[in-house]
Amino acid sequence: MTAVTRDDGCQQANTRLLKRETAARLVTEWELGIQEQVLGALREVHSGGSTRIVIQHPVPDDGPVAQVRLVVTAVREEGYEADEITAEIIPVSSYAGSNLAWRLTIRTLISLSPQEQGWDRDKDSYTNIAEPGWWASYHDVLPPCPTCKEQYDALPQ
Repeated sequence: MTAVTRDDGCQQANTRLLKRETAARLVTEWELGIQEQVLGALREVHSGGSTRIVIQHPVPDDGPVAQVRLVVTAVREEGYEADEITAEIIPVSSYAGSNLAWRLTIRTLISLSPQEQGWDRDKDSYTNIAEPGWWASYHDVLPPCPTCKEQYDALPQ
């Protein structure tokens, strides 16, 4: 029988800590990547249109987690003018209802509009309404995330 030494216990604790830190780094990098992809999609459609992006799993080579479809509609009717945005998050079936899909959803919505209460939900679709031109001006004032490496935070309404 081999005796467990104090060094073995420290080594095991260090290994566990390294695994946790590695997982945290992967998730943070994944969320920054989502933010970058979502903002890139918003830059494409901010004045109107539709685009779709694929969000990969945080572990390389584990495939996609979901598709995000982003639609911006400029509504100009008599007595009502607004820019409406819809973010539809379509998870791969194996990730539907998972914590990973929920983190993806939250990061997507915060990246588009950080106000917590600003989004309406219908199943996997989330909608928000803004003043005309707001989505275009919002995308212009945001720093490019690959440079800043900073996650946006949710804001209370």
